[in-house]
Amino acid sequence: MPRLFLLLISSILFSLSSCVSHEELINFRTGKEKIPTLSQLPKQDIIGQADLKLQVNDVLAVIISSPDGVLATPYNLVPAQLAIQVVSPTSPSTFLISTDGTVNLPSLGVMKAAGLSLKELREDILKKVSVYLENPSVNVRLLNFKVTVLGEVDNPGSFQVENERITLLEALGRAGDLTDYSNRKHIMVVREHNGVREYGEVDLKDTKFFTSPYYYLQQNDIIYVEPTRAKRDQLRQSTSAYVQPIGLALSLITTLVLLFRK
Repeated sequence: MPRLFLLLISSILFSLSSCVSHEELINFRTGKEKIPTLSQLPKQDIIGQADLKLQVNDVLAVIISSPDGVLATPYNLVPAQLAIQVVSPTSPSTFLISTDGTVNLPSLGVMKAAGLSLKELREDILKKVSVYLENPSVNVRLLNFKVTVLGEVDNPGSFQVENERITLLEALGRAGDLTDYSNRKHIMVVREHNGVREYGEVDLKDTKFFTSPYYYLQQNDIIYVEPTRAKRDQLRQSTSAYVQPIGLALSLITTLVLLFRK
């Protein structure tokens, strides 16, 4: 009986140790405030902070139009189409930013692209095409803007981004949000920029996250949400649920064998 009682107490304590506290589930709070509030956060100027910087191997869709659509047609052709002239001015032509950071646009030639924002590239194209077209308009979109979310989220995977910006919070939302066992203090962001891979860490418990360089994501960012220790304890507990009955059965068999030998 004493041994059984101790086993029962140990199981209860183990179960309690694997629970996740209320404070661990709250974001943007240190957990030390008696009345946690975000009302004291200062307003932030976000203009320009979310601008994507184009990179080598990015794929762009470019549409150049003007009041006279026929005159704009040659500027919307990819090189392979120039000979056959079969593209609509309203259909985007796709262009790859080469390893030297440039993009080769029909009838406009080679232009710098890597390191520029979409807005800056639009303005450069507009300035160049305005020499040949009257009142032209230019639309440039990034086609390979995706982010990947892994780890302790409900729906991990890669997600295509249709807009020109996405925040880390939006990406986590697309991934089904954080699980109860996600470590909100240690979220890693893997980012490739100018041929260099960098690693950033985000603490969702700290309101400084809103001014972090990883609040707005860049194309091909990878977000990894690591599990808490409670997750490990939960896995151990799940394993114990199968192992303990087997152990008890083996102990019973061993006891019976010893009794019958006597």
